Amino acid sequence: MAHYTILTSKEITKFANVYSLGKVIKFYPMKGGSSTNYYIQTRTQKYILTICEYITRLQTLAITNLLLYLHKHHFQTNQVISSKDHEYVLEHKGKPVYLKKFLDGEIVKRPTIQFFEQLGSRIAQLHDIPCPDNIQTALPYGLSYLEEVISSDIDHPYIEWLKTKLEYLEALIPDQLPTGLVHGDIFPDNIIQKNGNLVAIIDFEDVSNYPLIFDLGMAITGLLTLDKIVDMSYTKALIKGYQEVKSLTPIEIESLNLFCIYAAVTASIWRFRQSHIRFATYEKSTDHQQMVDIADKLYEMGNSKFMSNVFD
Repeated sequence: MAHYTILTSKEITKFANVYSLGKVIKFYPMKGGSSTNYYIQTRTQKYILTICEYITRLQTLAITNLLLYLHKHHFQTNQVISSKDHEYVLEHKGKPVYLKKFLDGEIVKRPTIQFFEQLGSRIAQLHDIPCPDNIQTALPYGLSYLEEVISSDIDHPYIEWLKTKLEYLEALIPDQLPTGLVHGDIFPDNIIQKNGNLVAIIDFEDVSNYPLIFDLGMAITGLLTLDKIVDMSYTKALIKGYQEVKSLTPIEIESLNLFCIYAAVTASIWRFRQSHIRFATYEKSTDHQQMVDIADKLYEMGNSKFMSNVFD
């Protein structure tokens, strides 16, 4: 997705002065994400300046406070930087702005079994961090747009598929699942790697106090998008890494396949809304189908086969 706010060299220099960064030797807008992100490089350090296009200052403060909280608990993610006036959130043309250190690496593309184990361990580390009291318990990721999609007047077979899958999930997902600090969007574009090793999980804009198993379902679903088949060896490695740090409860083990399907459904909602309601771009009108296919493959596999492939 293209960036939304254009910053001039003069504006970048102004931000550099406010944050006491020193002389800027390179800057450019970065691709992807719902916010505008600018890469900024000085003689001594690299940064990302984020302009929040769709959230309020209060919501942005919640994100920076969470990143500070995670840093305090030694969790590897973006480190936010304060201005010389000790402020973490500034403003540009009415939009909230914050600065973080650039993480050296690249978006995960072709992960190895070892990488999946590292990711599983890192997710478990996140889940071991006490959830702050002010974290929302709202629906994660695409589910916040569910009513908008279902009540739309779009005549598309996806709508009926979505209703059917949600009925299936609502009937089977149990109550009393362990809850806590959930990232909510552990997809490849939110995972940084370097030389085949995990560097960090980034982008905590969808964080919530929610069943912990949702993160594993989302991570499995997201990483399945990198291949054309549902490869359970990767899923097995992810779970192995997770359980080396934090044991899954019996109810979480039994619910894992359901939450993989659940995650795929929520991602399909977000993609369908983007291409059929929000932007209605023909070029991306089938983006949601990848998530539909993953959900259907996991459903057809069945819980018994899924469990034997992952846990035996």
